[in-house]
Formats: sequence, C-alpha cells, structure tokens
Amino acid sequence: MGKSDLLLRTSLWRALLLAIAGGLLLDAATPSLGWWWAVFPGVLAILIALWQQRVWRGALIGAVAGAAFWLPHISWLTLYLGPVPWLGLCGLMIIWFGLFGLLTAVTTRGIASLKWFGHRPLLLAVAQAFAVAGLWVAREQVQGSVPYGGFPWGRLVHTQADGPLAQSVSWVGFAGLSGLIALACAVPVAVWFVSRAWRDSALDAFRDPVPFVAAGASLALLLLLALVPAASLESKGTLRVAAVQGNSKSGIFDDRESGAVLNDHIKATKALLDNLEAKGESVDLIVWPENSAEFNFAGNRIGRFQIEELADRANAPIVLGSVMPNDDGTYTNSTLVWGSAGEEPGRYDKNYPVPFAEYMPNRDFFHALAPDLVDLVQLEYVPAHVHL
Repeated sequence: MGKSDLLLRTSLWRALLLAIAGGLLLDAATPSLGWWWAVFPGVLAILIALWQQRVWRGALIGAVAGAAFWLPHISWLTLYLGPVPWLGLCGLMIIWFGLFGLLTAVTTRGIASLKWFGHRPLLLAVAQAFAVAGLWVAREQVQGSVPYGGFPWGRLVHTQADGPLAQSVSWVGFAGLSGLIALACAVPVAVWFVSRAWRDSALDAFRDPVPFVAAGASLALLLLLALVPAASLESKGTLRVAAVQGNSKSGIFDDRESGAVLNDHIKATKALLDNLEAKGESVDLIVWPENSAEFNFAGNRIGRFQIEELADRANAPIVLGSVMPNDDGTYTNSTLVWGSAGEEPGRYDKNYPVPFAEYMPNRDFFHALAPDLVDLVQLEYVPAHVHL
C-alpha cells in the first residue's frame, strides 16, 4: 500500500464540530454535571478529530477542543473576579490543548508513515493508541505543574469521582487511570482508521469486524477496571471524626467583622456537642475548615480559651485553620491542632501556596495588567514544612 493510503483523516469542518462536541462532553463528565459516562464519547470525538491531521490543523482542532472544555469548565471564576482571570487561565489551558493536538496529529501521522508498519496493521494501531494515550497523560501532567505549580484540574480521572472506575485509582494512581481511559478510547479509533485504509486491500484478515473487536477489547478493559476492588490497606483501629462547617460569610467581597468566622464555628461546634451529648455519643477528633480561626489564632487569647474549653468538653482535639505570622515578617497558611489547656498544640504549614490566591507571582508584571485584581492578594504566603 502507498503511504497516502494510511494517512486518512477527518475533514476539517467535521473535525472542528467533533472537537467542540468532545470538549463539551468532557465538561459534562466532570463533577459539575457528573455525567461520568460522557468522558468516553468526549475523548473518542476529540481523538477522531485529531487523528493523522496535518500539523496546523492538529493545533487548531486541539485548541478548539480545549476552548469547548475549559471555557465552561472554570466559568465559576467570573463570579467574584470577572472575566480577566477566567480568560487568562482558559487561554493557558487552551494552549496546552492546542499543543496536545499538534503532537497527536504529528505522532499518529508519523507512525503511520513508517515503512515498518506497512504490512503490520494491528501493530500500527497499537503503536498509535499507546502513543496518543501517553500524550494525553503528558499534557495533564505538564498543565498540572507548569507554570507556578500548574493547574491540575480537568483530568480524565476526575470524571470518575462518582463513576464506576473510582476504586481502581488505588491500584494505578491518577495518571494511570487517566492513561487507561485515554487508551480505551484510542484503541478503537486507531483500529477504525487503519481498517478503513485496508478495507479494499488484499489483507482479508483486517476487515470490517476488526473495529468491533477493538471496541470489545476496550470495553473489557473498562469492565475490568470497574470490577477490581479497591486495594486493601492495613488497619490499626478506627477514628471517629466530626467535621464542622460554620456557614460563615467568607467570600472575597463579603462584609464581615473580625472574629465573625471564628465565632460561627464555635457556635456550630457547641451545637454539635449538644447533639452528641444528647445521644450519649462522642468523637475522637473535630475538624474545622481552612482559615476558620482567621488570623494569628495562637495570639488570640480569648479564642484560645474558647477552643480549649470546647476541646475539654469534647475530650478531643480540634483541627483548625489560621493565617499565621512568622518571626521574619512572612505569613503561612497553617493548620493547628488544639487541645485542652496545657496541651502542646500541633502545627502544619502549607508547603505549596496557591499562586494568584495565596501569593502573587511576578506581581509587578500582573499589576500592570490588572491592578485592582492583583491588589486583592494582599498577603504573600510562603511555603513551609512543619510537621505535627
């Protein structure tokens, strides 16, 4: 067969429609709607659109798929901060998707062009499928670490939070499950394209039934992932934990007085203990949310007294969050473990502050672009590593 016979691809306008549909399906599969099953037609549509495209078309199709996914996926950013941060983050994520599209097009086309695969159609399909699954995982890993620590949202594995494959994460990890989902979708796509190229050839063994066999193999892989039980861990007793949510006004622009968030959680904890005591029950640990104890809890004598009183009443320590000032003038986002009076508190300082929220990278540069937004990040949290 000639080289051109193997380089079949979807027409541009159909590929763009498939990219849009695939991106929207990926968004529907995430916890916003939670249609976990939509991840499979979503990935299939995107891969069919990209398969064996030319370089610039691959980049364009990938960018369109990324836009269809990311623009609705993180639209919540506009609720408090307006369109600028939303468009900026979406733009970066779309670039990563465009690069993925370019590399997918180049890779699938390049593998199909190798003479070694000229009479090995099944091996060609397998090589393309594994390469594309690897590229998908690589994109997820890079976008989750570059730049400023990355943005690890929107991965295929996240669609299975309430799906049947969730327990398999305990065996293969986040990257592993994303890769297996991508592979399960890439295999039938690869076989379908190869079978189209060989449909009129003399290789009778590789005809129309083969794509259905490939689809069956992918379904078998997904069924295996769904049936495998979660990996067991060694257990050394049990711990009963109570989670407290004070339902405070804690949004960026909420009007509240200093101490209001702390007081809301104290009230909620008292109500929790009233309920437990009425039932004759108890807990081993009480957990509050991040920043629930507001600023410099260790220096708040009244707050400390109230928490120690609650911990003594519950006979259990309370885990709470507070912004803590350090001796060198820096600040950390800290978690404190506070018990009864006289007990030594524990402390853990967040080691990876969130860029653009807990600190502002390249402040001067971004301030020139959006001064009002940048000024909202007033404290520059620093990483630390303090163990309990």
